Amino acid sequence: MTIRGERTHGEDLAAVGSAKEPADRRRTLRAVSQLGLPLVVLAMCIYFTVRQPLFATPSNGLNVARQFSFLAVFAFAQSFPILVGGFDISIGSQVGLSSVVMALVTQKAGLPAGLAAGIATAGIVGAINGFTIARFVVSPFVVTLGMLSAALGLALFLTNGRPVYGFNDTFTVIATGYIGPVSVPLLIAACVFVVSWFVLTRTVYGRHLYAVGGNEEAARLSGVNVFRTKMLAYIICGLITGIGAMVLTARVASGQPNLGTGLELESIAAVVIGGVALGGGEGRLARVVWGVLVMSLLSNGLDLLQVSSYIQLMVIGVVFVVAVIFDGLKKRAG
Repeated sequence: MTIRGERTHGEDLAAVGSAKEPADRRRTLRAVSQLGLPLVVLAMCIYFTVRQPLFATPSNGLNVARQFSFLAVFAFAQSFPILVGGFDISIGSQVGLSSVVMALVTQKAGLPAGLAAGIATAGIVGAINGFTIARFVVSPFVVTLGMLSAALGLALFLTNGRPVYGFNDTFTVIATGYIGPVSVPLLIAACVFVVSWFVLTRTVYGRHLYAVGGNEEAARLSGVNVFRTKMLAYIICGLITGIGAMVLTARVASGQPNLGTGLELESIAAVVIGGVALGGGEGRLARVVWGVLVMSLLSNGLDLLQVSSYIQLMVIGVVFVVAVIFDGLKKRAG
């Protein structure tokens, strides 16, 4: 006979089993997260090399490195708002607006002023996003979606929808030049990574950013300035986006309002694939590098296989959804 309030031996075993199951699941998901991306990269390299031997050539390796460099900068930018519990889907339009402003100011005041104005423009857009989201407690999706349209509209208005020329050959070195064996875009991406890593891991602001992303109310009760933390995350995102816009503008040697089309999805996908939680508060910048590498290899390999650009968009969308599902499984596992 069982006394009320007591548990049988079988119930105790069931309780232990139910507690053990989430722990086992957490360990499994953690192992998949740690080893999964390197294995995916290896599998992709083998697959694309077998299907198209040109994939493994040194010249294509340089192409992959260049693609990696461009996307990495925007993924590092996107990491800040995602870690604080939001995201920025206006990055693509920020790139176009920044590119246009760079070109227009360069025509009037020279290249240094143009570069400064372009990067500052993206930073201002980020500040507007951050202020609106943090001050009025509005959904980041709604705010940045509106900014996506507004920034693109302004860029098209300033240029009448046409590219703006006026850069000299020196400027294009930013996208095509080399310092020794290393390309300039890769060096820029490396510098952005080092500075971003330092901010996230070695500063008080970095700790506050993770705290707000993990539990905003608890962070507020602990004395963290949530408004400032969120706003700075979007400003930093904007400034890094402006640096990325500079590199892309140098690549095409003109200011183009549609230059950043599609970067919002690719940057978010790279960050989520890299293991940064969409809800914020969890993730490492070093893992984002793996996410960027997966996206770069996928794009390059599909190009070499002459897969339609429409199909490539579908593939990127599927990869993004799979990454979000995996992120959800990790959260539920606790």
